[in-house]
Amino acid sequence: ATRAMLLLRTLARPQLAMDHTSLFTAGTDESPRLRGAIRLTGDARQVGTTWRQFFVPRLEQLRDRVRHVLSAHLSEANELLRAAGTATDRFDPVSFRRSAIEPHPQDRHFESIDTLIDCARDLLEWLLAHHTAEADLLIAEWARSYAPILVRLAVHGLAEHPARTPAALGAEVVRRRWLYRSGIKHEVFRLLKRSAGRAQESTLGTLVAAATEQPVLSESRDEAVAAPEGGDRDGEPSTRREGQVITDYERFN
Repeated sequence: ATRAMLLLRTLARPQLAMDHTSLFTAGTDESPRLRGAIRLTGDARQVGTTWRQFFVPRLEQLRDRVRHVLSAHLSEANELLRAAGTATDRFDPVSFRRSAIEPHPQDRHFESIDTLIDCARDLLEWLLAHHTAEADLLIAEWARSYAPILVRLAVHGLAEHPARTPAALGAEVVRRRWLYRSGIKHEVFRLLKRSAGRAQESTLGTLVAAATEQPVLSESRDEAVAAPEGGDRDGEPSTRREGQVITDYERFN
């Protein structure tokens, strides 16, 4: 098991693969930036095969160590892209090209980072089935992450949660302002779709109210800040129609 963990930690570690135009300057006043994509150190398909054949049957014994490695590697992928100037608080190439956390026909074009994402999803779903309390801790950890793909994994985990009530799920979406967080629309809509049929009218009303708050988009992790009643964030009267909120949401996602 120790050797297997060493191999997972080493071969599944992300690295920034530079192209032949990797060093460039967008303008005369800007610092040089790097251009590249995330690749795994080892062969991604072999890592995936080893994951399914060796690690998944042994998650009961290895889950803590696996969780640490996968969380660290997916965070590092985002950090590498941020350091290269390719990722920001509003955009991350790894998350952008991934249509969904669950298997999806639009994700048929495989890239090596998909192996890490799939492994993280498998781990979370296994924890939800066998150790729900540990899954809750992992969801909370990933939901706070600066890496968008980890946040999407957290939302996916909530959608698959066997015990969370529709009211609790709706409250989580509202509290974290996920309705307007750029790039996680698919997972949030999927979560709401799966829980809406069981939700009480009060829960649905809370979600509708949150969706019509006319948020002011910002560059932070919590990308939507509700405007004060009758005005925008700076206290000026708001001239946007209530329906414009949906257009804004689509435009920024």
